Amino acid sequence: MNNVIDMSETFGPITPEKVLKAALSSDLKEVVVIGETQDGTVYLSASTGEPRNIMWFLSAAKKLTMDAAFVEVEE
Repeated sequence: MNNVIDMSETFGPITPEKVLKAALSSDLKEVVVIGETQDGTVYLSASTGEPRNIMWFLSAAKKLTMDAAFVEVEE
């Protein structure tokens, strides 16, 4: 997949600020931001007003996450 950017430095136990800073410097065309507030509320925001686009991004993120979870690490 040549249209997927390696974001391995923005996954893991890191601060939301680091993830958002990396996103800001990635020349993104559209974004969907999902998170949890300090009081436990789910936060969702998107740069698109099209629900189908948001769902596409969520589905793509699910697939990328699942693919990454089952990648064999070479030693």
